[in-house]
Amino acid sequence: EALVEYTLFNEKTLKKKEYQIQLEKYISKHLNIKKYEVIHKEFGIIPMSMAHFERNHKSSKYIINIGTAGGYTKASSGYTFQFIQKNSESIVQNLLKNKFPGTKKSIRDKIFEWYDKTLIDVLITKKMKGKEVFSIIFKKNKIDKILAFLGNESSFMDDLKIMISLPLVPFLKSGLKHLFKNIK
Repeated sequence: EALVEYTLFNEKTLKKKEYQIQLEKYISKHLNIKKYEVIHKEFGIIPMSMAHFERNHKSSKYIINIGTAGGYTKASSGYTFQFIQKNSESIVQNLLKNKFPGTKKSIRDKIFEWYDKTLIDVLITKKMKGKEVFSIIFKKNKIDKILAFLGNESSFMDDLKIMISLPLVPFLKSGLKHLFKNIK
């Protein structure tokens, strides 16, 4: 059994049939599998957005935004599940300590948001394609460091190693463009 997923960076969604065609093509050409059975299908659209999401609801201190509404979807990768788990644990721990359950963004959270906005800007402005960016990252870095980076758990030194593995000019331009926007 295997999970096979088809994803792409695109401004518009494709027709569902097109996703199916691309999946079948990938399984046939890249995995070299001609005969298989699909047990389960899923479909989803992961928001890659530079929109600002409030962790704590503005109109009521008794409402805490979680998931995508609370800014817990990593804009550059779509990772959500692990961030929701960490956030939920934090809410529970704060409640157990009789503290306000909401959380504020740390400096590190803001740095990772800046990284995400930089990457999304590189993609939106078509300085590079997502396939190019991720191919370079995965070719030039260790998988455990990449996964830690994508999970916002990497060290600053590992962040730098990943960043210097990418072409300087497109990322520098996009990074500087968003540097001061993220410090709010």
